[in-house]
Amino acid sequence: APLVAVADADSLRTIMSTTNTPKGMIMRFFERGTNLFDPLGSGWLGTGLLTSNGALWKSRRDLITPTFHFQILQNYMGIFQSRTKILASRLNKLAQEGTDKSHDIFPLCTDCTLDIIGACAFGLDLGCQTQAEPSNYVKAIREITEIVFARTFHPLHQSSIFFALSSEGRRWRNLIATVHQLPDRLISERRSYIAKHADEIESKKRLDFLDMLLTVADEEGNVLSDLAIRNEVDTFLFEGHDTTAAGLAWTLYCLAANPDYQRRAREEVDKVLQGPDHFAPTYEEAKSSFAFLELCIKEALRLYPPVPFIVRNSETPLELKGHHIPAGTEIILLIYGIQRSAEYWRDPDTFRPERFVEEGIKHPFSYVPFSAGHRSCVGQVFAMLEEKTILAMLLKQFEFTLDPTTPVEPETYIILRPRHGVKLFIRRRT
Repeated sequence: APLVAVADADSLRTIMSTTNTPKGMIMRFFERGTNLFDPLGSGWLGTGLLTSNGALWKSRRDLITPTFHFQILQNYMGIFQSRTKILASRLNKLAQEGTDKSHDIFPLCTDCTLDIIGACAFGLDLGCQTQAEPSNYVKAIREITEIVFARTFHPLHQSSIFFALSSEGRRWRNLIATVHQLPDRLISERRSYIAKHADEIESKKRLDFLDMLLTVADEEGNVLSDLAIRNEVDTFLFEGHDTTAAGLAWTLYCLAANPDYQRRAREEVDKVLQGPDHFAPTYEEAKSSFAFLELCIKEALRLYPPVPFIVRNSETPLELKGHHIPAGTEIILLIYGIQRSAEYWRDPDTFRPERFVEEGIKHPFSYVPFSAGHRSCVGQVFAMLEEKTILAMLLKQFEFTLDPTTPVEPETYIILRPRHGVKLFIRRRT
């Protein structure tokens, strides 16, 4: 298919507002596997919310949206707090190793956010932060995203047959088997629990995500297949932890690189969380009391969007900036480029959180860290609440400074990651 890269906000508006631009080729790699006779079962995310299109996508979106209702978000605060306390105790141990040793904050953020999504969506303690070894799941996810990214640039591997026969294809099969163990276990354990405790499930005011997937039925009484449920569980686990971890780590990096802004954010946190024992914000505080901290997160997401590009494929011809784009063209939307474009942003490469208040957003599609249009991120309110809670609790207890010996270089592997990690010096506040 022909390929076009787009880095202007008007074109983004056209593409994201058009319903006939389904997800592009890269999503097929997420969706399908190496077993040519069972392409969806051997894939990673199958036709889940992230990869599906059209009527199937709409029905799944309608199903999932209520699980982010604000009443449910309130219930999640306890989970945000308890998992951040574990993260803080890990940072505390690292801080005790002395001020001359820096530590990569990225894997710590990843463990914490995976723990959180496991508890919020599945009522499960994954224990990612309490195990010495990073979970096989986290390592496998990282490698899978690297393979998907590399595959898009390898003409032979774009063919399912050639990919299936390659060494990467064989590695992919092993990784997918590893990654599917977790959702398969979650689903079978919860299924047997629901069978034994049907009354309890019926009396629950609001079901968590997994209960809802296992019990929902359409008008004809059809329930979701095990494969459909696993597709959504896989999608939720991946989307619910990897992007949030990146947003968290990049914000900590920006605050460490800009000590003045870190100080101002901390002063705001101290004002809200007053007293030596007030470490965790309430739901109301997290929602509305950290205006400056929220600006810092927004600015970090502008400079380092966790999803730096997305791909669409137009089913009909499009006109973009006077250019005719034929149907079937792969269109790469360069979010990273647009959010750093001098056309829309003054001093685009400078971390300046107050820009959102002073200048605002010049073009609604020049700032799209959560995508935009009808396919915008269903979990963005959840993610912002989670990040504000975690950052407030960390800033209350620690100071972060950059390690100048390890440069931080963004690298795109589906998710925007730092090539050598985000190495920070961690100092406990007295």
